[in-house]
Amino acid sequence: MSFAPDERYRMLVRSLSLRERRALLAALALVVGAALLLGVESLLAERARLDRRLPQLAETLARMEIEAAELARLRATARKLAAADATLLAASARAHGLNAEIASDGGRGFRVGGQAALAALLPWLAELHAEYGLRVLEMDFDGAAGDRYAVTLGRDRD
Repeated sequence: MSFAPDERYRMLVRSLSLRERRALLAALALVVGAALLLGVESLLAERARLDRRLPQLAETLARMEIEAAELARLRATARKLAAADATLLAASARAHGLNAEIASDGGRGFRVGGQAALAALLPWLAELHAEYGLRVLEMDFDGAAGDRYAVTLGRDRD
């Protein structure tokens, strides 16, 4: 005959003498008490660790909020961009060692073409973006054809 596990435990406990049951109950209370004591000790240690860490985290949060406010302020201020014309862009290209053909694109931007290594062309394009707000809208680069390139530059939208 097979009994359910809880029924087997009940039968086992019933078969114990009163003294054995009390000893078992005392042992069980001791184990539960030790587990509770370990849990409370762990909770208190973690609470102390968090109490020590909280001022550091509050300081970090305050610094991040100040930096976020500064970034928002910087984003809100309009960039003062220099006016660009084909002559100015040609002088900038020569200063970077580039021989570029530059044509105005009807006041909307510029078409630039020529021959240059990509390692020399990209820093110049980055400078045009930073100084004049000219963004690369389209770029064709053919390294197989002697590093020929054609770039369409347009203004940032504000």
